[in-house]
Amino acid sequence: MQPQTSSLQPSSCKLIQFYIYLYFMNVDLVNLAFNLPIDSLFTYSVPKELTGEVKIGCRVLAPLGSRNITGIVIDCPTSTTLRKVKPICKLLDAEPIINNEMLEFCRWISKYYFSPIGEVVFSAIPKSIIMESKIIFRAKTEPQNCDMELTEHQEEIFNLLLKKPLTIKQIEGKLKYTGARSVIHSLITKNLVESEYIEASAKVKAKIEKFVTFELLEDFIGFTSEMIDIFAKDTNMRSQKQVDLLKYFIVNKIKVIELTKLLKDAAASTAVVNSLCKKDILKIDVREVQRKHEQEFSNDEKIIELNSDQKDVIKKIIGAVNKKEFNPYLLYGVTGSGKTQVYIESIKYLMTQNKTAIVLVPEISLTPQLIHRFRTNFGDIIGVIHSRLTEGQKFDVFRRIISGDIKIIIGARSALFAPIKNIGMIVVDEEHDSSYKQAEKSPRYHARDSAIIRGKINNAVVVMGSATPSLESYYNARTGKYNILELPHRAMKTKLPAVEIIDMKQELKPSSKYVKYESPEKRFLSPKLIYLIDQTIKNKQSIILLQNRRGYSAYLECQECGNVEMCRNCDITLIYHKAKNHLRCHYCGFTIPLPEKCSKCGSSNILLKGTGTEKVEEEIMRLFPHARIKRMDADTVRKKDSYRQILKSFHEREFDMLVGTQMISKGLDFPNVYLVGVVSADIGLLTPDFRSYERTFQLMMQVSGRSGRSSDNGRVIIQTMHPENYIFPYIIEHDYEGFYQKEISFRRNFRYPPFSRLCLIEVEGNDAGRANSIASRLYMKLKNLNDEKTIEIMKPTPALIYKLKNRYRFHIIVKSLKQGNEQIVRTESLLKSIKSDIENINLRTTERIHIDVDPINFV
Repeated sequence: MQPQTSSLQPSSCKLIQFYIYLYFMNVDLVNLAFNLPIDSLFTYSVPKELTGEVKIGCRVLAPLGSRNITGIVIDCPTSTTLRKVKPICKLLDAEPIINNEMLEFCRWISKYYFSPIGEVVFSAIPKSIIMESKIIFRAKTEPQNCDMELTEHQEEIFNLLLKKPLTIKQIEGKLKYTGARSVIHSLITKNLVESEYIEASAKVKAKIEKFVTFELLEDFIGFTSEMIDIFAKDTNMRSQKQVDLLKYFIVNKIKVIELTKLLKDAAASTAVVNSLCKKDILKIDVREVQRKHEQEFSNDEKIIELNSDQKDVIKKIIGAVNKKEFNPYLLYGVTGSGKTQVYIESIKYLMTQNKTAIVLVPEISLTPQLIHRFRTNFGDIIGVIHSRLTEGQKFDVFRRIISGDIKIIIGARSALFAPIKNIGMIVVDEEHDSSYKQAEKSPRYHARDSAIIRGKINNAVVVMGSATPSLESYYNARTGKYNILELPHRAMKTKLPAVEIIDMKQELKPSSKYVKYESPEKRFLSPKLIYLIDQTIKNKQSIILLQNRRGYSAYLECQECGNVEMCRNCDITLIYHKAKNHLRCHYCGFTIPLPEKCSKCGSSNILLKGTGTEKVEEEIMRLFPHARIKRMDADTVRKKDSYRQILKSFHEREFDMLVGTQMISKGLDFPNVYLVGVVSADIGLLTPDFRSYERTFQLMMQVSGRSGRSSDNGRVIIQTMHPENYIFPYIIEHDYEGFYQKEISFRRNFRYPPFSRLCLIEVEGNDAGRANSIASRLYMKLKNLNDEKTIEIMKPTPALIYKLKNRYRFHIIVKSLKQGNEQIVRTESLLKSIKSDIENINLRTTERIHIDVDPINFV
């Protein structure tokens, strides 16, 4: 399938290639991409019965090794140099599900981010339609009949298979063991395990429901109960239950109803429904239905009047739409300036032009309000894509996109890959948000930057909105790369909230009055913040408290030897969660019960330190026992629909105060919020990352913007141990422009983005020495290839979290100054060379090398 190296002489090779060409000149060939971390495509032939049917962008089922798996046709070559080409097994699509524009976009992602084309293309389709055959293994012998001596691994896997049949991948996942294949084969040899081949099939199918139709409804309009009784008698309807069901349809004027709903609402039985069907009064048929997903809640319905700033911005966007050409815009508007309404009005015009739109949001928490506003304006032509949907829900949305029923896509970064046609506009809301960058797995793309490319390919308008734009985007706007649109005032004509910085160093002095505190460890709320919370609750207004750390305490420290309890799998402290009374690693999930003694010296003099959302919630409940409080962080929103429920309850003022992490800080609109408190602005401020000040500034500005959106001006209290930091005066004045000018000068001096392009090469493995050795080899290769003074290659260093999930990590950073297209070509050539070198390194199964272009996270 892949090109193979031949040992034949050159002349013989050419002759064979010629004969192969003659053989295949009348045979259709296709190059397939599989969802695998492999850069190359795989060549297959098309069976004669499918000649002319297989098109670029279609899914096919093809043999790969011992399995049949789903591939996507990337191109159709006219010839091949391969000696043997296997045929595809099955064509899965009559028409392409990946159009040419989408394929071009995927190729760009693959090239720019050095990601395998297969992994990129498969990002555009739901997992539920990726078919593959599999081999499962099951135990043949009951334990009492097994008297053979087994090794530890053999016994472990055999006992696992006694419970239920599993694949190799499932076995290795459960046992955290990568050598299962050889052990399985040894068990097969001992006649203890057998294998079974399972043919490829769809994981999810369209949802089908039975519906009951009362086609005679119009004939019964105006019938009284007595008239229905006469009709029942005339049609020999002896059962009173049948008569009651008939009356239910007539009285409620129901023509079509879902069978399950009918049985529940009418308290009827299937037998009664079937009886009326036999009399040709009712009819049962089967229909495809959409799976429900509750992900919106309604705002207070009100007529929105656009202000002059909004009208001017909309006019410019519509003008760009009419030109039918690519145009990137940065919409810089203060918090509460009505950016969402600008998106809606612009897309309304777009719909009159028979175009489609994609609206990206960074957090799932932002979707409920946004979806309701869009659904109110556009009805059922919107589709939602995010990670919390079930595979069945994603399948339904995908099919509606392909059929053309969906015109507007709303979702997180993956929604950018939606194969929607005829795109006229792409919106990137809160464009500064770091969650637009996918860093955990390939493709490691940035949705904001990639949206620019997709817009360019589709000749679409791209609108990036934020109250605190990323420095890169704002720089691009100020230097003419993007067009800039501004909304300098709040839409409701309210003032931005008053911001006050509290110096916690002064508050923690012995002279400071903490009248309600029972111990020094709980001094994380200043008297000023406590007083304002009290007053706000009395005034029946709402409060948001931000603490960007979940859990109860940040770490457990021994007061005798200074030991801090660490994760055994990661180079990171364990976080205390009081609800479960255990220490937990937020990276790998490792947990231990809260120790009574230090694990190093055995002292019982141990102390929990640091403050998380759980601790803030507890202390607020102690100080204000009658207040209604909810917490919103990764621990409280694990259940399906929990995001929507919490936000809906807060919007409807079912509780007074929302305590949470950064997920409560952006894009949400709660008119009754008067007070916003930041428990500690220092979390993230001192992180060794050149973007730490920018992120902290953005977070403070965003959460401040949740305050004072109604007629009352809001208040914001920000607590910090570093009030002298230069970001705080800009936050007080809501002065983004001033912060930008200060920060951009540092970026220019130290040659950080937007004045350079960064690339992070990460080497990871379970052997620290080997990982370091591989990183050093790559560094030397890069250094030898680099003859440009404008490209800086930094020596390999351990990652900030050196050990993560029992794998040791080393980072190499490549910094390239932005000096025109030639510099870009040089950098890409350098990285392409190193990518080839990576492929030649004999890596173990536990070792990985990742290339992260334009990295956001250096942890």
